[in-house]
Amino acid sequence: MGVYARSGRFDDARQLLDAMRDQDIEPDLVSFNTLINARAKSGCLAAGVALELLHEVRQAGLRPDAITYNTLISACSQGSNLDDAVAVFEEMIASECRPDLWTYNAMVSVHGRCGKAQEAELMFKELVEKGFQPDAVTYNSLLYAFAKEGDVERVERVCEELVKAGFRKDGITYNTMIHMYGKMGRLDLALGLYDEMRAIGCTPDAVTYTVLVDSLGKMDRISEAGKVLEEMADAGLKPTLVTFSALICAYAKSGRQDDAERTFDRMVESGVKPDRLAYLVMLDVFARSDETRKLMVLYRAMIKDGYKPDDGLYQVLLAALAKGNEHDEIEGVIQDMEAVFEMNPLVISSILIKAECISQGASLLKRACLQGYEPDDGPDRQLASNMSLGVISKSQSAIDASLQGAPESPKSIVLVTGEGEYNMVSLRKTIRAYLLEMGSPFLPCRSRSGRFVVKAYSLKMWLKDSPFCLDLELKDAPALPKTNSMKLTEGYFMRAGLVPVFKDIHERLGEVWPKKFSRLALLSEESRDEVIKADIKGRKEKLEKMKKQGLAIAKRSKRGPRRGKFVKQQSTQEVLK
Repeated sequence: MGVYARSGRFDDARQLLDAMRDQDIEPDLVSFNTLINARAKSGCLAAGVALELLHEVRQAGLRPDAITYNTLISACSQGSNLDDAVAVFEEMIASECRPDLWTYNAMVSVHGRCGKAQEAELMFKELVEKGFQPDAVTYNSLLYAFAKEGDVERVERVCEELVKAGFRKDGITYNTMIHMYGKMGRLDLALGLYDEMRAIGCTPDAVTYTVLVDSLGKMDRISEAGKVLEEMADAGLKPTLVTFSALICAYAKSGRQDDAERTFDRMVESGVKPDRLAYLVMLDVFARSDETRKLMVLYRAMIKDGYKPDDGLYQVLLAALAKGNEHDEIEGVIQDMEAVFEMNPLVISSILIKAECISQGASLLKRACLQGYEPDDGPDRQLASNMSLGVISKSQSAIDASLQGAPESPKSIVLVTGEGEYNMVSLRKTIRAYLLEMGSPFLPCRSRSGRFVVKAYSLKMWLKDSPFCLDLELKDAPALPKTNSMKLTEGYFMRAGLVPVFKDIHERLGEVWPKKFSRLALLSEESRDEVIKADIKGRKEKLEKMKKQGLAIAKRSKRGPRRGKFVKQQSTQEVLK
């Protein structure tokens, strides 16, 4: 059992304990302590496991000793499981088993790991009151607690106390302080400690180098981060996954694609398996640089390593493939989403449309409906909105292309939304609420319900000049508004913050054109009130003037209303209405 315990082979140790019982050999306290040690070394204890093991010892008719309690508390500390550590400590006190320095060190550590610096300091004071002399482990645990909170003053004070007590600052001390200064952006102090520890003969370890690389990378001091990595290799230390990932992220963030790619290849060649973050960063790098071949090679490697891309990554991947007209690769990715990861076809359609793979998204949506998928309220509304956004984005691209000598842009664009069949509210009203808010040139088609019409030139000018252009980066939009940000009012789904403005304008002015509504909605409440009052006053003055002139009823123009392409002929009564 001792051999299994030292290597953390808990299951094997448990089998031996059960074998002892099968042979009518009752395990003693040493056997249980060995089993607990094996469990502690096999990985972090899940919540409640420590108390279960303690209960098992008591059920066997044995009384836990200090080794039992200390092993359990230390295991809880390593897993940052504060509640179980406190429970075991309290039971230790209740059973009149006297805590020792090991016990208190573990309690100081677990409080520090869980961000309870004040409680860690109280445990430190308690152990001194009990007559124990703090050792280097005690001081380092307390120092870590204050460093985690960024309390520089107390960290420096504890460091001074450690030296006064006759202890030397070791690698743990330096690593803790370097990490603290690095997180705070005080890199000169962090590098100063790095130089100091080497000067006194304290050899930096992998943690030291990784912390420095990460901190330097986040502060865009990329060259220095690369230099530290080389120093790590020269010291005979193998860079860890965290070290490589930190440097890859730094290179990618600063736009140094070649360095990021070279570091990634070096990581793989050194036998370090990339994690999800490393894959995501490099996939994003290749997608931005339109290197679809490298993108797909890395995507396949990621799948092979057992990582499942999320919706956001699939959107980036598919958008890059669509931009490069890699239709075969798009179909392959769709097959992965369906067959390998068994994603809902409606979800896949939504991702495809967001990535501007409109035809593939529409085709998959049609096939899903034929296979019997029933869209529900939320996802279906989101999918319809995504389709609309995709169509607008495609239209925008076509207009931009026409300005550069591409095929002529369409004269008009029809946005087909349909009706809210599943939510029992007209989707047309909801879309109109958004168009009103943004002052868009889209207008409801009078002849066909569930359609909006706009001239291509008007759409181009709106996208170019509208103050909402930042809101209309459709290609980069991460998601639609969350449903809890929306509110239903008078048949319209709109942003909750817009409802009071909508009601105020419509109650006082009635229906207004989108451009006017948008202009009013953007004003402050006080300014909007003044403008509306002035508008109402102007209307009244105009009406009074007309009455005085005997023109209360305006003469109809001899020329009838101009018929638009999508507007049916209206009767005289309808026009008067």
